[in-house]
Amino acid sequence: MRRHTAVFALACATTLSLAAPAAADETDPPPRVPDHAALLAQENGRIPAVAKALGAEAAEGWSVRDVVADKDGDRHVRIDRTSRGLPVIGGDQIVHLDARGGVTSVDRAGAKDITPDTTAPKLTAAQAVQRATAATGA
Repeated sequence: MRRHTAVFALACATTLSLAAPAAADETDPPPRVPDHAALLAQENGRIPAVAKALGAEAAEGWSVRDVVADKDGDRHVRIDRTSRGLPVIGGDQIVHLDARGGVTSVDRAGAKDITPDTTAPKLTAAQAVQRATAATGA
């Protein structure tokens, strides 16, 4: 009986050792996704052309805040916008790109047209300090 058990155990071990490498060979390695720093650099270089293609105004600035790459090569680029050097509150957007870099869609937090009426401040610096001090009690 002991001999049968030993032979059975040896047969199982041999079968498993032969099956494991065969199973490993059948699967392809997952596609390589570039590291995050490389993605940011690549999209920062590409974003001016994308902004122009999407009709961004000349006074509008776009900067890449984050990039997420899918395994299939699609990318989702989170953009912060400025207009005449001022940050656009609620102007962030996500540009979705296919694996070749073509725009597939854009999600906007706010309106597309972000041109402010003016960039001139309504208060002087001294007035702003005075109001802030009064409001905070500092």
